[in-house]
Amino acid sequence: MLADLQQNMPSSGHVELGEFVSSIAVKMYKVWTGNNFNVCPVRNEEFKKFCIEILNLTNLSSVTVFVALKYLERYMKCYAAIDFGIERLFLISLLIADRYVNDTFFSIKRWALNTALPPEEINRMQVMILNNLNYDIYINGNDYLEWINQLSEHIKAEEKLYTDPPKYIKTIMDDITNQRSLISMKIKNQVHFIKLPSGIIHRYTPEVQLPSGIVYRYSPEYK
Repeated sequence: MLADLQQNMPSSGHVELGEFVSSIAVKMYKVWTGNNFNVCPVRNEEFKKFCIEILNLTNLSSVTVFVALKYLERYMKCYAAIDFGIERLFLISLLIADRYVNDTFFSIKRWALNTALPPEEINRMQVMILNNLNYDIYINGNDYLEWINQLSEHIKAEEKLYTDPPKYIKTIMDDITNQRSLISMKIKNQVHFIKLPSGIIHRYTPEVQLPSGIVYRYSPEYK
């Protein structure tokens, strides 16, 4: 469903997406941690450069980025969530979103090369975040529509703060408008969205054979 949104649709570039992520993620992080992150412009600028760089290296779409922000929001609501730092939290959210949205996704080794983080460290953070999410990374069309509407409201509020709004505001709003239109059409043509049958194995739940012969599905797939 979400992968369909990326076909034949204009998308914001890595700079616009990076600036947008740094804007909304910093606000989410500040509320979650109670840390006055905004009083440190140098720190904010570093995070913005990080977002732009990682999105330039991966060339991921706005759909994947929006889903990553949704996972980040979900994670920050978890009682036992651990603060890895804003860069790593967004990175792992983006990694998980890449695997969920895209048929062809980056391996752990590729993420390690792009970030200079050890693969074992990326694996560890991925497991902890997925555990906190209870491995529930499913987002149906209605959920996604509601989420991009929230992002749209954030952008409108952001726009009022500037006499000369950042350029990313227009391109991100264009993406949201296009995606909203496509999803609304799908919702109109479908009575509802159905989750995958319980018997289908998700790419995050490979089979692990226990000594007793019982197959238990629990752990993320590392590639």
